[in-house]
Amino acid sequence: MRLAWKIGAAVLGVLLIAAAVILIWLPGLFTCLHMKWKYQNLGRTVGQYAALPVPEDFQEYELRGLRVSVPADYTLGENSDGALCGKDGKTRIFVTPRDLGALADTDPFEPYGFSEAQLRHYFETIGQPYRAPSGNALLYYCKDTLSVWDGLHLRGDDRKVFAELCEIKDGGWETEETEKTEIPGGTAYISSGMLGENSVTVTMFSESGSGDLFVFVRGEQDPRIIRQIIGSFAFAESGG
Repeated sequence: MRLAWKIGAAVLGVLLIAAAVILIWLPGLFTCLHMKWKYQNLGRTVGQYAALPVPEDFQEYELRGLRVSVPADYTLGENSDGALCGKDGKTRIFVTPRDLGALADTDPFEPYGFSEAQLRHYFETIGQPYRAPSGNALLYYCKDTLSVWDGLHLRGDDRKVFAELCEIKDGGWETEETEKTEIPGGTAYISSGMLGENSVTVTMFSESGSGDLFVFVRGEQDPRIIRQIIGSFAFAESGG
């Protein structure tokens, strides 16, 4: 009996030492495992959007920094320089710049459990460029880049930020589907599911950093036309 106790104690001691070593080198391991168990979408990334070639009879417009081609029966909105309407007069495309200066009086961190300093420190720790929560940059980092194993070496507040970003990623995928495509002058993320059938939102990030755009495409009944319209998207400044 004593021999059995001694063997059991020795085995337990080895396990405790191994656990301590793991926690020293991988302090976030248990957090990663917990996140993987808790959320179902952490292995997902953003796929490529299948834009279609633009027909020759489409008409080109420039709206608030967006260059876009649409069917010939589309017209400019009467009361907006950022809208195009279908032949029924209803808005089909609406463009709004993401001017962060207009949000100067709001606190983009209010909905989150971490501060700007904590978020900046997290990105520094993992060696990634900083993404602000405004303008969807943080959301698409979570949906496209964040991995459940990114938290392995994190400690303290960094691990806390990581856990909340995992929650954002899972919720983002539960809410809407997202794909992306490279466009002249930047990258476009196309999301569907929140605005109903035949409606999408497009978040365009400019590679020059001159300003991002939100584009709403809604009410077009032909899904092929939606893909042709998005296939024409370009930042007006790109010249492409």
